Amino acid sequence: MNVKYVKLVVLRTYLDRGWYLPTIQEVEFYDQSDMKKVPSSTSSSLTYNGNNANFSCDGNTSSSQFGVVLYNHSEYEEGYVVYSFSDEFDLKKINVYAQVYGVGYTPPRDYKLLVSTDGTNFTEVQSYVDRPKTGYIDTTTILPMEKLLILTADQKVYFFSVDKWQEVSADWSVLNDAQRKALLVNGMSTLPPASELAKLGIYKILRFTLSTPTLAPQLKLTAVSIDQLILPKGLISATNLVHLKKVELTGTYSGQGTMHVVVTTDGKVYLTWDGTAFVNCINVDGLTLQKWVSNAWVDTNRAGLAAHIKANGITPSVLAGIPMASWDSLILGKTGYGFGYLPTIEVSTDVCANDKVTVTLIKNGKYRKAVHPIEYDIEYDTMDHVILKESGDWEILHIS
Repeated sequence: MNVKYVKLVVLRTYLDRGWYLPTIQEVEFYDQSDMKKVPSSTSSSLTYNGNNANFSCDGNTSSSQFGVVLYNHSEYEEGYVVYSFSDEFDLKKINVYAQVYGVGYTPPRDYKLLVSTDGTNFTEVQSYVDRPKTGYIDTTTILPMEKLLILTADQKVYFFSVDKWQEVSADWSVLNDAQRKALLVNGMSTLPPASELAKLGIYKILRFTLSTPTLAPQLKLTAVSIDQLILPKGLISATNLVHLKKVELTGTYSGQGTMHVVVTTDGKVYLTWDGTAFVNCINVDGLTLQKWVSNAWVDTNRAGLAAHIKANGITPSVLAGIPMASWDSLILGKTGYGFGYLPTIEVSTDVCANDKVTVTLIKNGKYRKAVHPIEYDIEYDTMDHVILKESGDWEILHIS
């Protein structure tokens, strides 16, 4: 577990006389196979905080221990001490001690230990509840060790050091459990940038930990996807179309995220807009866009088509400005039409997301005459209701 800050939070129940000093007296961390102890082996600093004047801090960078001092005549006071390392280190163990001095006291009973990499967002790793009222307490908290290695498709194992990959095993499959553990305990504490991982091709991440987590570990990968060419499986019907007035694409685009569109009337030839007319962009007739290789689909011609659309396709703003006459000349008389989309991003913070496509059009239709009273009946309040009698007399009723 990589840690730069350690925080000890203390709750005092009551102190009549004397004072209480909970401390973090020893910190151990991994540096590959070398074990080091803090503070003697690394630069460090100390900050502290309390909610009134009865709180202070004891400890400095030359001391072997540091802690929270709570003393005299204040009930339910909480304070904390934060210890920071010069850099992030892979922690193995933290020893927490508590010492009560003086007489006539009821010392703090509850406190907790938290760790952080940024000094702001802390994660609780241990809580101490209902500790003994007197004497000297020695509590050891073991933090989980996590190590990582990369296994490539050819069964080679790699470790990233400084600025390059180092091969630590030529064939992972032939190693026994003891040999694998020996490699993993000296693995990486964190993964290198995605640009370095991409150099290894297809890979798996090997993870080793001494902890027993209650939840399965989750891998969060931030990556830039390849350009995604999306083509329709069918066409939108153009039957009875009189005019296609406008096509609008609504979405969210930020950073270098871009969307390019192409139009088709047959699902084979896709067109773009050159500023005055629709012109050919790509032709997928007879092309195999993907093929099944071994156990996965592999792109064949899709990447080349995507690159061409990225350079020549229609952007959402241009798409919305194409006039009705141009749409009519392209689509009227055809059986259908469709759109191909190419969303692209350059870095992981870019956004390119479509919400909807709005097509404004006019179509032919017809009205069907309903038969009264078979298909409808209408009755309005406060209207005059006229009944014509067979005798020829008229009777007018007013409904109120």
